[in-house]
Amino acid sequence: MCGRYGYSKRALSQIAQKMGLPIDAAMQFLLEKYRKQNHAPTMPGPVVRTADTGPAVEMLRWGFVGQRRADGGPAPLHINARCETVSRLPVFRDSWAHRRCLVIADWFYEWDQQPRPKQPWRFVLEDEEPMVMAGFWKPTTLPNGQSVDAYAVVTTEANATVGRIHDRMPVLLHERDWRTWLDPDTPPEVLKALHRPYDGAMFARPVDIRLNKKKMPGK
Repeated sequence: MCGRYGYSKRALSQIAQKMGLPIDAAMQFLLEKYRKQNHAPTMPGPVVRTADTGPAVEMLRWGFVGQRRADGGPAPLHINARCETVSRLPVFRDSWAHRRCLVIADWFYEWDQQPRPKQPWRFVLEDEEPMVMAGFWKPTTLPNGQSVDAYAVVTTEANATVGRIHDRMPVLLHERDWRTWLDPDTPPEVLKALHRPYDGAMFARPVDIRLNKKKMPGK
């Protein structure tokens, strides 16, 4: 799975520049306010999604609320979707088919479960370039009744680098595939071909165990 990641103003600026997308003053303000080394579910994060005039950068909530459980328990929070089932499960399939987005990050985290306390690891592209995770979004209603747009990240089997720590990783898209993922007319079989473990170079490093808390001091 992907339960935490980090993003910066630099990452969004680079992705936006490569795609020829403007970043207005309002978005600059939001990035200064919300930029996170430790981005956790329910927080707003930057994504690129297709609007009426083409791709646009927006801040959406990470994680959408599912249907309430039959036993009356709280509705689940969906932050990830497995690529093997995303096109079939009713909670995901319509959004995956019609409302895809690019989730912008500098790195993501996974945890080594053996030490106590658990040891978090940060995974970064070898050249430390921003990474783009495959996502999709949908309107969701929060427990307080507020309606917002929220996103989830598609996950796949881990590559060799991530696999030393965890068996899953986010689907990371190469630049050549960004617009293919966003295009609402891309056939399902082409989308599924992008659900592969990242084949580029990556490296990992252990980070402070304070990451185990939702918010790091000063972040």
